Amino acid sequence: MNVLAARSVFGGRQYRVNRCESAVESLLIIFLPVVFTVVVAGVIRAAAGAERGARLAGIAVIGGFIASWGFLLTPGWLPADSLGRIGHIAGGAAMAGMVLDFFGPKRFWSAATAGVVILVSTLASLNNGLALNGDLSAASAVSVLALSSGALLAIARLDRMREQRAVAFMTIIMVALALAAQAAIVGDGDLAATALMLALAVGAYAVFQVAVSLMLGDSIVLGAGASLLAIAWALSERDPSTRIGLVLVPLILFTEGTAKHIPLPAARISMFIYPLGLAGVAALPLALGALITFVMYGP
Repeated sequence: MNVLAARSVFGGRQYRVNRCESAVESLLIIFLPVVFTVVVAGVIRAAAGAERGARLAGIAVIGGFIASWGFLLTPGWLPADSLGRIGHIAGGAAMAGMVLDFFGPKRFWSAATAGVVILVSTLASLNNGLALNGDLSAASAVSVLALSSGALLAIARLDRMREQRAVAFMTIIMVALALAAQAAIVGDGDLAATALMLALAVGAYAVFQVAVSLMLGDSIVLGAGASLLAIAWALSERDPSTRIGLVLVPLILFTEGTAKHIPLPAARISMFIYPLGLAGVAALPLALGALITFVMYGP
C-alpha cells in the first residue's frame, strides 16, 4: 500500500469516527434535557409532596437545561463571555422564581423580583459582567433601562399566559426554536444547541405535567424567559447580522390572538389541536426572521 492509499484509508476512518461522534453528540443534545428535566421534576414532586412538590417542580426545567448545557458545551464556571453568562442568568432567574413559588407572595412582589432579575441580567449583558469599570455613562444607563423595560414586557407577557399552560409552553418553545434556527443559519452551533436544549427541556416538562399534576410557576416564567433573553443577546453580540431577524422573534409572544380564530371541533381533542395551531401561527414570524437572517448573512 503506497502512502496515498494509506492516507485515503486512514482519512476515511477518521471521517467515519468524526461523523459517529457528531451523531452521538446530536443524540445527547436531544436526550439529556428531556431525561434530566423529567427525572428532576419527578423526584421533586415525590419528595416535596403533592401540593408543594407541584409548585416547586418547575425548577427542573432550568435545572435540566443547565445540566445538559454545561455537560455538552462545557462553557466553564466563570461567565467570561455572552455564551457563558447564559447559564448564570438562567440559574439566577430560576432560583429567584423558585423562592417565589415556595412562598407564594402577592403579585406585586413577584413583579418586583422579576424587575430586579431582568435589570441585573441586562446590566450583566451590556457591561460584560456585574463589576462596573468606572462610572456608568448616561448612554449606557439609558440602554440598560430601555432593554430592561423591553425584557420585562416580554416576561410580563409570558406571565399573563400562565393560566393557559399549553399556550405558555408552546410560546416558549417556539421562541427558543426561532433563536435556534437563526443561530444555525449563521453557523453558531453552540447557541443553536443551547436554544434547542431549552426548547426540549420545556417540552419535556409540558408533556410530563399532563400525566402528573405540576404547576407552571415563576421558576419557569422567570427562568425560561431570562434564558431566552440571554440567548438572544448572545446571538446578536456574536453575529450582528442576526439583529434585524431577531426583531421579529418577539412577535411570537403575540400569536395567541391570531390562533384563537382558528376553528376547532367542539370536542376534548381541541385542547391538543389548539397548541399545534398556535405553533403553526408562530412559525410565520419564525420563518420570516430566519429568512431575513439568511439574506443578511448570505453572500
